[in-house]
Amino acid sequence: VSGAAGPSTGNNQPEVTVPLMAYQSLFNRVPWYTQIALLQLLRELPLKNPASFLEHALQNPDPAVRITVLSLLPQLSSSSFAENLIRQFYRDHHDWHERGAALQALTQINPQEALELTKQELKTRLWPENYELIKTLEILPFPETVSLLLKLANDGPLAQRVVATTALTGKYSVSLEFYSQKLKEGDLALTTIIAEKVFRDTIPELIPFLIAIYPKFRAPADIEPMLAIIRALGRRGNTQAVPLLEREINHPFPAIRQAAQQALLSITGKNHPITVHSFEPGTRIDFPSLSPSKENMAIIHTDKGNIHLKLFYDQAPLTVSNFVFLARKGFYNGLYFHRVVPGFVIQGGDPRGDGWGGPGYTIPCEYNPLFYDRGMVGMAHAGKDTGGSQFFITHTPQPHLNGRYTVFARVIRGMEAVDRIQQYDRIQFIEIFN
Repeated sequence: VSGAAGPSTGNNQPEVTVPLMAYQSLFNRVPWYTQIALLQLLRELPLKNPASFLEHALQNPDPAVRITVLSLLPQLSSSSFAENLIRQFYRDHHDWHERGAALQALTQINPQEALELTKQELKTRLWPENYELIKTLEILPFPETVSLLLKLANDGPLAQRVVATTALTGKYSVSLEFYSQKLKEGDLALTTIIAEKVFRDTIPELIPFLIAIYPKFRAPADIEPMLAIIRALGRRGNTQAVPLLEREINHPFPAIRQAAQQALLSITGKNHPITVHSFEPGTRIDFPSLSPSKENMAIIHTDKGNIHLKLFYDQAPLTVSNFVFLARKGFYNGLYFHRVVPGFVIQGGDPRGDGWGGPGYTIPCEYNPLFYDRGMVGMAHAGKDTGGSQFFITHTPQPHLNGRYTVFARVIRGMEAVDRIQQYDRIQFIEIFN
């Protein structure tokens, strides 16, 4: 960055110019995750001729970088230039992640063409290769997309139905019958999604369905749908929810007690006292112990190569024992890395494949002094003591995660495989050495 001016007063800002050659030279010298950060900075930096730079960056060997470029093209270049480049990219690439990203970029310039191409892709792409197509439909501004999403929300594997239902609840108007039928399925993800919709949009017709389905769930494993339902019930005047909330105000799990208290306050205007419990039920701790004197190691065999881990049994004995227990019984075999956020984390270990699954139990958090540098492995959760089988590996240092998620391992070899993994690549199996 060059050309910064001297002091300014009032609302005047110093003028900055960014030489293209210098920026491109820096871009070419840094790792892929830093390249993504530099690309995202383009929204703020007045780079001269950004279209030329983006055209160059679109040839990058890393797919995550190319996908980031696609998302920026409609914003940082002329419509005609971006449209031609996106269209050519779509024709030249066959990977479903990149084709989907190209369609999402195209929606900002030529939504009708994006819709027609998406409809063609849907004829041959099944789950999970239609994931990006669902995300494309989510942002297209046509009534026809509702019928396409409804079909996806009612057919196929559960993960597909959850993702499509999420897309529908965002901005589209669908029938109360659709929502009530989804609630009757009793699935924790579908229930949470629809309860959040009721909370946002105040749909009183669905309140009886939420009250009826609530007893199916148990904390802490089902903490998300339980909290979502309580929040949805907590609307002023919603007196039919009071009996349920008065029961839950004494729930053994503190998050449920607090949510019920807040909901009752919203409905009745009165502050209901809660009973303080000294325990939080439902977590599992009965895993076979490991030998602390041995070097506890694991190898995650994936579609993109092997990831070698050092397990920190001394810092997180329960979490490591749980991970080893699940790996040895083959729990992780064939599961997806269902969440990949380039430059942040890859996440896997969900038997459902949509981010809502687990082993059927939860484990306590084990806070320790380890911090999240590049290649650290943490236990994912939906709140304190709700971890189970889902784990993540960091692409870059993430200090905001420190002290919030249990660190239980570190990648000691195979970060190149971590970097190559894309959403819905598979864990083949996990090998344990103890």
